[in-house]
Amino acid sequence: MDRSNAGSYRFGVLAGGTQSDGHNRPSAGGRRLDTDGYQGLNGTVRRHGAWSFAMAVGDYSARRLQLFVDGSFDSSNTAWQSSGRTSNTSSTAILIASNAVGGTQDCGDVDIALVIAGSSVLSEDDIDRIHGWAAWQLGLESLLDAEHPYKAAPPTV
Repeated sequence: MDRSNAGSYRFGVLAGGTQSDGHNRPSAGGRRLDTDGYQGLNGTVRRHGAWSFAMAVGDYSARRLQLFVDGSFDSSNTAWQSSGRTSNTSSTAILIASNAVGGTQDCGDVDIALVIAGSSVLSEDDIDRIHGWAAWQLGLESLLDAEHPYKAAPPTV
């Protein structure tokens, strides 16, 4: 999760977001400008007591937020944020499993094994390749759907 200088999430992948009924659901969201309200979405299935992996892809120019869980598309918001310019102000620290720098408020009750962040547009092939690589690196390939292109073998990265 990355926060703006105002302390608000610019973009986040969370275990239980701020949206209604987010408890134990993978979720994602963010804001275009520091002054915008947070908009996000929850995964469709609660995850608790078992390993799972989630990926969020936020495309501000297309106004699309996508959430993938265990290598498969889970949910999306195709009217995410408003059109217009995206803030270019520097963000503060990237926070992982906590909503406070150096504190314990709002800590996530999750184990995190891997975090990958980027700033370029991802193709569907890129998304599949990242899911396949992560699943095989973490020994979670059994969570990939039978139709996933990297179910039988890891991708070459």
